Amino acid sequence: MEQVFSYIIGLGAAVMMPIIFTVLGVCIGIKLGDALKSGLKVGVGFIGLSIVTALLTSALGPALNTVVDIYDLQLKVFDMGWPAAAAVAYNTAVGAFIIPVCLGVNLLMLVTKTTRTVNIDLWNYWHF
Repeated sequence: MEQVFSYIIGLGAAVMMPIIFTVLGVCIGIKLGDALKSGLKVGVGFIGLSIVTALLTSALGPALNTVVDIYDLQLKVFDMGWPAAAAVAYNTAVGAFIIPVCLGVNLLMLVTKTTRTVNIDLWNYWHF
């Protein structure tokens, strides 16, 4: 079981998120073709986010190092903000595990009538 889970995690967010969105879309009644198209757009978005993050890091890194040298700063951290943190979170074992857990908790709350809202804001699950 651990090997299967590790293999799935190893596929990365750009592969897993389109699969999750496609399956979730079909489960809520979207046609397979439309769900697949939406899932692929999510995958392309993750790849684009990774490319932009890498380009920003490589382009801004030297400039920031120059600023640190000019002002004799002792700063060792470059904060990329939430996009980089989200990409890191979704590429870990916890990130892949938290999506079904959050959906399961939400479904359990729906069944027990402790909520009337379906929380499908998968983008913000990375906080957990």
